[in-house]
Amino acid sequence: MLLLVVASFAAGFLSKVSDMVADDGMRLARLLGIAVGVSYGFMVSLVMTHYAILSPLVIAVVLGTMLTGKIDHEVHYAGVGSMLLFVSLIGLPPVNPWLLAVFMAGGIIDEIGSDLADRKRISRIPSAFFRYRLTMEVLTLAVSVFCRDYMFFIAMLSADAGYTYLFSGLRAARLIRVRRQ
Repeated sequence: MLLLVVASFAAGFLSKVSDMVADDGMRLARLLGIAVGVSYGFMVSLVMTHYAILSPLVIAVVLGTMLTGKIDHEVHYAGVGSMLLFVSLIGLPPVNPWLLAVFMAGGIIDEIGSDLADRKRISRIPSAFFRYRLTMEVLTLAVSVFCRDYMFFIAMLSADAGYTYLFSGLRAARLIRVRRQ
């Protein structure tokens, strides 16, 4: 379980760094940015291959970001490419199609809601819900309760802790600065 928490947390944090490079002008040397992408791809594949039950969740999050156009920079190409490479070397675990469909819907709603919140197109309370990307936490908690397996919720919470909360805290403490290129 410790591997799940650490790998999910690291994947979340590294994917947020990749987002900051791709979307917000965070400066990293080109090869360092690509290395960050490869690293989150490895962490994601580690979660998916060591915890096969989570493969629909991981695949849905990746497909949801791809379908909503969020994979649009070389750091993310490196992340998705390395994930595919590592999974192809290790082998793709079985994927429950029902869970994949549920998580795909949640991932797409999460991405669209986040975009609407960023553009201030929705009211205050739903905006906060989508800005902090809580759709998948609520969904994974519901699936965890239904399936009686809390790995879904633990993985999502760990990834989001790295993606949203740690990065925001470091930025608020001025330990990470983002400069426009």
